[in-house]
Amino acid sequence: MGDAYKKNISQFSKGEYPNANNQQDDLAIITDPTKQMVNALGFLAYRADDHGNSFLQASPLIGTPIAANPARSKAAAVGNIERTGDSDWLSFSAGAGAGSVTVAITPPTVALNNHRANVDLRVEVHTVGGLVPLATFNSAGAILNGTFTFNLPAAGTYYISATGVGDTDYSNYASLGEYGIALEYPSPAVAAANEIRLSLFNSTIVKGTSPGLLGTTTTSYRVNATLVAKNQAAAPIAGATITVGSTWASPGYNPLTTSRNVTYTTSSAGTFQVFLSPNSTLPIGVATLTVNSVSAPGYTYNSLASQLAYTFNWP
Repeated sequence: MGDAYKKNISQFSKGEYPNANNQQDDLAIITDPTKQMVNALGFLAYRADDHGNSFLQASPLIGTPIAANPARSKAAAVGNIERTGDSDWLSFSAGAGAGSVTVAITPPTVALNNHRANVDLRVEVHTVGGLVPLATFNSAGAILNGTFTFNLPAAGTYYISATGVGDTDYSNYASLGEYGIALEYPSPAVAAANEIRLSLFNSTIVKGTSPGLLGTTTTSYRVNATLVAKNQAAAPIAGATITVGSTWASPGYNPLTTSRNVTYTTSSAGTFQVFLSPNSTLPIGVATLTVNSVSAPGYTYNSLASQLAYTFNWP
């Protein structure tokens, strides 16, 4: 097995160092369920893999803006190099500019302290599918620990890979163990939501006639309203469902009030029509429309930015 007195790293060995007199495969013995140790029974199994081994299986990191500087975000993860050759991949979305990665090995290495890490780590920053990393961090002759800086050439999704490696006189054979990674980078641009707004303020009023009581005619009003989308230059929004409450009242000696609640669907032109037909008993009055709800698949309705009530007089 050998020993690691006064060294930054402590690992199991298979005799790869000069003048080794025992080439036993420590990891194979420790993880072999058929072996019976001298002072213990059973075996130690490898841990399950915690992160994917390529950018295609990378674990996405959820970044949060830094409160004191929202233009920058931070994210963190903990991983474990479980087996020889294991590689952990993480992904994050960022804007262009300078970034930093802070690597912390568990347990931390302290000079002349018995608690030493087992993993000698190499950390790389990659673009999508990038065969050549943007930045590589691997402290030769010393364990990788601390903060390192890099530059992101453009906004997009980037990847961090962490791999157990070797150094002089030892390979990556037993470079296994836990680590922590903390990132700081330019915040990604927030994509504008497909936001819709409804304004009844600019509605079109169409006046006509309709049958009234006892064969008489009365004036009817058709209100054309359009659903609009913020930051959208495409065609109007068709197929949206809008529920509108309408009230019309006739002031006078014997006031009358009528109300109803109707659901409409926008046409291919993105408009919907609210029909108000005061009958002959309401020869004069005031109509009020109030939007109660709006639903359009793929869009977010902004009620606070909408004008939801509209009033007009007749005749």
